[in-house]
Amino acid sequence: MPAKAPVPASAAKLSLSQIITALKSACRRNVADKAAGIQATLRAEQLHQPPAVTTVYASTVRSAIAVLTVLGEQIKALQEQVEDRFGSHPAAAYPCSLVWGAA
Repeated sequence: MPAKAPVPASAAKLSLSQIITALKSACRRNVADKAAGIQATLRAEQLHQPPAVTTVYASTVRSAIAVLTVLGEQIKALQEQVEDRFGSHPAAAYPCSLVWGAA
């Protein structure tokens, strides 16, 4: 949800269906109940920061999300490389049998 609404004003405008979609994509359970609670919390009265602080915070959130997204993509690419290379090694069956119980 921070990617969709990195500042409190935009977060308060999230619809119930947007929150449910975000929760489902994160593989959460009881999404309807959780979404209603999250929406109520986001729309409740809050203390606010000055606009300049909110803008900088939103930029920080967007940057962190971009870094984490690229990191996730690189981890998947590395996993594919390891699986391709490790599986073809002559001794691959031995460590796999110790770690995962496969032989």
